[in-house]
Amino acid sequence: MESLIGGRFEENEQQRKHASPVTHVDPPVFTLRGREDTLVPPVHAKTLNEQLKAAQIPNRLNLLDHTGHTLGVHREKSLRTMSKFFDVYLKGTELLLVAFEDFDSSASCWQLTDDTA
Repeated sequence: MESLIGGRFEENEQQRKHASPVTHVDPPVFTLRGREDTLVPPVHAKTLNEQLKAAQIPNRLNLLDHTGHTLGVHREKSLRTMSKFFDVYLKGTELLLVAFEDFDSSASCWQLTDDTA
């Protein structure tokens, strides 16, 4: 984190704010996080969710029980929930889904949905 904001986290409030995704987000945000995720602790998603709410940005946080950094057994239900969220907030807009993270399919990084996007 220090290399990202150019110094200690506690000492660079302006840089910290600039590095935060909340500073740059305005479309609706849908977050899935496993409660047992050790790669990205769920507290990060909870903090993002709280800050998005405070900024009045439509968002939804789904915390998955007994799950780490994958969708695990919750895959089908999670995809249905995500689809409903997108139908409400994105249907009829020009926003495109250009990448997604899918560690369940042995992908180790973000996968592009359209090479031209």
